[in-house]
Amino acid sequence: MSRPRKIKAIYDANAITVYLLCTPKEADRAIRDNSFTHLSNQKQVWIQPSFIWSTVRSGFGQKMKVMRLDIAKEGFLWALEHSCLATFQSNPVHPTKKDWEEQRKKALFTAQWDADLDLDGRALQYDCLRLGFTGEMFVRYAQDWVVNIQDMSKQVHVIWDVLGHGVDVNDDQLPREEDYPIYSSRIATVIKPTL
Repeated sequence: MSRPRKIKAIYDANAITVYLLCTPKEADRAIRDNSFTHLSNQKQVWIQPSFIWSTVRSGFGQKMKVMRLDIAKEGFLWALEHSCLATFQSNPVHPTKKDWEEQRKKALFTAQWDADLDLDGRALQYDCLRLGFTGEMFVRYAQDWVVNIQDMSKQVHVIWDVLGHGVDVNDDQLPREEDYPIYSSRIATVIKPTL
């Protein structure tokens, strides 16, 4: 049986929060310039709505910085609609593997499902979404749709310090992420979340 797939995020009627892992130099420049033009030569840029997944993968800020991006709701849904799954799964958009390969070549974004993580790095019982861009596409997308950029280093380091003292992290120290509803049948067909 396939694992449940969920988009869990901070969101409101206007925007959704996602996270981007950057080197310290890239993150500092993004904050300084309020822009990601310096990522245009990156082969692939990934964003994901899961704060804990991002925090763990960043090495709790020891390897990478966690950047919070608030993306306009319309832009996030547009990206989902124009994405293609990273691995083949038959659906009405691409019923055969050949159709999927053609779609992958044309798609603007890559949708990938990975196990969400707890703070110990253990896989949870469901998969969370990641969205991949070419660097050039991400720069254009960010210019059009990102409404806020924030360096989450302070919050990530607090969590690292708490865990380092053998203490559990309180829920109020973590963002409250909830299931993000997908009402569009087109998007549901493309990315195949568990509805």
